[in-house]
Amino acid sequence: MRFQDLTPTQRQAMTRIVGWASDGIPIGALEDSLPPALIEAVVELEGLGLAHVEAGWRGTRWWHLTKRGQFIRDRGEG
Repeated sequence: MRFQDLTPTQRQAMTRIVGWASDGIPIGALEDSLPPALIEAVVELEGLGLAHVEAGWRGTRWWHLTKRGQFIRDRGEG
């Protein structure tokens, strides 16, 4: 799969769900901070094995890229 094969909204979502803690640990993106179109796109990315969601404190949902998703975002294909 290549980064260019994704829809523009999926590509945008891949760049938006990368968040970092102050110590450099990736924390992903809080679902409530994403607009509906990007939430739909990350659900599609999850189906492709490029993103996953984790439950957080008080029922929050955090989206992350999988290792494969990170590779495709960073290298353009994978």
